[in-house]
Amino acid sequence: MIHPTAIIGDNVQLGEGCSVGPFCVIGGPAEHPREEYKVRGRIIIGSKVVMTMGVTVDSPLTDEGLTIIGDGCYLMAKSHVGHDVKLGKQVTLSTGSKIGGHSIIGDHSTIGLNSCTHQRTELAEGTMLGANSFIKGINKEPFRIFVGSPAKDIGINQFLLNRL
Repeated sequence: MIHPTAIIGDNVQLGEGCSVGPFCVIGGPAEHPREEYKVRGRIIIGSKVVMTMGVTVDSPLTDEGLTIIGDGCYLMAKSHVGHDVKLGKQVTLSTGSKIGGHSIIGDHSTIGLNSCTHQRTELAEGTMLGANSFIKGINKEPFRIFVGSPAKDIGINQFLLNRL
């Protein structure tokens, strides 16, 4: 299902069974103060991805670049995926969350309400970023929970481990 108000660029490959809600913009130019504001590269969206209201996904910064959203991701209202981001499989972006450019988010991760990552952040599989949190840097240890601004590691994501 693609809502009639959604804008999907020519550079977007949309997988099987995706849902794109009202006022989503997928494939707009990357937002970068030192780059020309134009569409480049490709956006690859896996199968069974759900994007609810007002989700935005930026194009990459270069003609060869990729922005990737893995299978089964769930992007809630007003969440944003920056240029050259790679979301793993079954990642959840909660309402108002923002993923900075060039970030990598591991499979089964959840980014909480109104939380954001700095550009070039890497989060391992199963990371939980709590509501209203900010994180930057590289976390290689899977299944950890981070909260706060700046975010601090508060322990293992046992709920997700049990579910998987």
